[in-house]
Amino acid sequence: MNSYCYMVFALVIGLTSIHASASDYAELSADLDGDKKPEIVVASVLDSDSEAEEYKKFSIQIGNSNYAGAYYAADGELPKLTVVSLDRNLSSKQLLVKMQEPLSCEYFVLAYSSKQLIQLLKFQTGVGCDVQINGDGTLGVPTWEGFWFSQQIYRLNAEGTQLTLLPQTIHSVGVDATANKDILLEKAQCDQTFLKQGSKLRVERFDMALHRYFINTTFGTCGWLDTKKMNEYLAGLPWSG
Repeated sequence: MNSYCYMVFALVIGLTSIHASASDYAELSADLDGDKKPEIVVASVLDSDSEAEEYKKFSIQIGNSNYAGAYYAADGELPKLTVVSLDRNLSSKQLLVKMQEPLSCEYFVLAYSSKQLIQLLKFQTGVGCDVQINGDGTLGVPTWEGFWFSQQIYRLNAEGTQLTLLPQTIHSVGVDATANKDILLEKAQCDQTFLKQGSKLRVERFDMALHRYFINTTFGTCGWLDTKKMNEYLAGLPWSG
């Protein structure tokens, strides 16, 4: 499993617990819209008719603007807020809302512009709950692809109000496996494309456009294998999900 480093070259502000209200659980102050005036951000758990609900509602409030969502409440963990700077060249900053679930995390990325909270992105991660924020305007989101993680890259626009998925055709994989039977690979740059049953190999990359994986070995054989043949021809892949 590929690992992703949660790198935040940004302003990170700790939360202050609130005891004045039963529903408000955190408050922070940060200049999100870049006007040099800090906004007061209040996180609340909304009242529910049933205490046994697995998912409960939460609210993020700045002035008169409100953002509401649902979070997994069975483990008793509340959504966590962090202020991040997706692009250090912009004066604006963003809110990263993290919600822990049994086997993953759900994230919301929010911006504040023209006195309104805006959802830039909502996404789910794997067990590691990692995201990659480099401060260069990009956000890396790991996505589980059956036996490996791809990294979807989003770019923030100049106004700080939209994240757009960048097109990627080739993804790095880097997973070891064994030939489950004799395989004749689709020719690539290697002269040898035949793999005997039991051969050790490495799945190096995935071609999303042509739906095929590049297979490489230490003994000079390499080539492409169609996605539909992976489970039949290769053993030892960490399939899950």
